[in-house]
This record gives sequence, C-alpha cells and structure tokens, in this order.
Amino acid sequence: PSGMIAARLGGVVLPVAAEEAWIMTREEMKRRRARAVLALGVAGGRAHVCVEKQAVNEAAYPIADDAGRVLHGPLDAQRADRLAVTGFSAAGMARAMRRTGPGPRVSRDAGRYVCNHFYFMLLHNINGRAVFVHLPRLPDEAARLGGGPGLSLEAAEAAVRAGLRFMERQVTLMA
Repeated sequence: PSGMIAARLGGVVLPVAAEEAWIMTREEMKRRRARAVLALGVAGGRAHVCVEKQAVNEAAYPIADDAGRVLHGPLDAQRADRLAVTGFSAAGMARAMRRTGPGPRVSRDAGRYVCNHFYFMLLHNINGRAVFVHLPRLPDEAARLGGGPGLSLEAAEAAVRAGLRFMERQVTLMA
C-alpha cells in the first residue's frame, strides 16, 4: 500500500534499494525544496501502522534488494553511532494518526532490510528531518500471505495524511 498511497498523495514511489531510493529522494527534495521527508514502507506481519523512531547502523538483508544487493553488517563502518533518531516526535505523530483510527504505534525497530537502510541514510543526510512509517499489508494480501489482519488502503491513507499534517506543523515550528 505504501506505493499506492505515495502516488495518490503526489509523492514519489521509490525502488526497494536504499542507495537508489536515497538518490531519487535527494533529487526530489531539491526539486521541491522540501525541508523534511515522510517515507513509507510495508512491514508484512505487522497489524498496526508503525512510526519508526530510529534506524540502526546494521543490515541483515534476508533477500536481495531491487538492485541485487544482499547486505550484512554495518551500513556505514565509518560512523561510530549505532542509531540515527528522527528529529520529529514519533509519539506525537502516532497520537496524531490515532485520531483517524485505532492502532498507530511507535516502533524502535525498522528491521534490517531496505527500509532501515534507507531511513538510516535519510536521517544522517538531512539531519533527522525525516520520519519512516511502516504500513501493514492490505487485507487481501495479508490473507494470501498469511501475515496479520492487514489494514484497508483508506485507513492507511488517513493515517499517512494525519502524519503529514503533523510534520507540516512541526516543520513550521522548526523553521
């Protein structure tokens, strides 16, 4: 659902490859003069929208990304920090999203696949002015793949819209 929602909201649908996604995001930020990024991904098996508080300097790709890479170990061996943390209030965003329906939560584990890798790069390159939100699968996809109850596209989009409004207010305050 993340790609569908991004397209519906005028965002960019990124490849499942962190480095390529970062290059596209950087160019799009320049073009739009964006001061912050809300990134979306799908976390199969999760029953709730999850606002990711942080990314970890570690990869453990279970399968190849869209560019054919399978990574294991530190994402950036030159960085001493193990975590990169969003400059936004993940709890505040989750609260704002809950106004649209039950369930959004703060997560401290973006996984160790492309979402975490991209989020780690994003947080470091734009000084924490990003939030990554993991969405559950759509109900039919969840049923077919046997992972959690899923969430309707409408409910997921409502949560994302609430997250965007939250970020817009925060960016105005940060500026």
